[in-house]
Amino acid sequence: SSNLPYTNYLTEPYEKEQYTSILESPGDFDEFLSFGLNRNRFLNFSEFVQTYFEFNNFIVMGGLRHDYNSLYKASNLNPRASVLYKLNDQTSFMASYGKAFKAPAGNVVFSSIAYEMGNDSIFYALLPNENLKPELFRAYEFGIRRNSKSKKLFVNLSFFYNKTDN
Repeated sequence: SSNLPYTNYLTEPYEKEQYTSILESPGDFDEFLSFGLNRNRFLNFSEFVQTYFEFNNFIVMGGLRHDYNSLYKASNLNPRASVLYKLNDQTSFMASYGKAFKAPAGNVVFSSIAYEMGNDSIFYALLPNENLKPELFRAYEFGIRRNSKSKKLFVNLSFFYNKTDN
């Protein structure tokens, strides 16, 4: 992947012809020359496997996702699991857990805002922040589902807790 993040919050975008491939060196722009052209290239690799099985009154689902992001030199394993227990034709219980990894987007990490201050100086209101860390997310959920005998009305009560670090 590669990107050319938002830069300078300009009132008008740069001319399309001024953008070049990420593989080429950036040219100069009229305003602020090449300030804010924070190009980056990175590998974002992920793979996911999931399975489920049923036995008696249970349905169990499990999954595993692996993520690698070269920009952050981060490799993560993120499990997911859920179970559904069918008490009878009208009532079932469900519980699940999941973990996720999300690297900051390039347009967040490399955003820049600058203003001209006189003839020869620029005021930098926002500088790129390469110190951002990937988010680590965890989710827990428990639910009860009740069906009416006619199967035309369903009531679902869910309790959940989410936690994000970074």
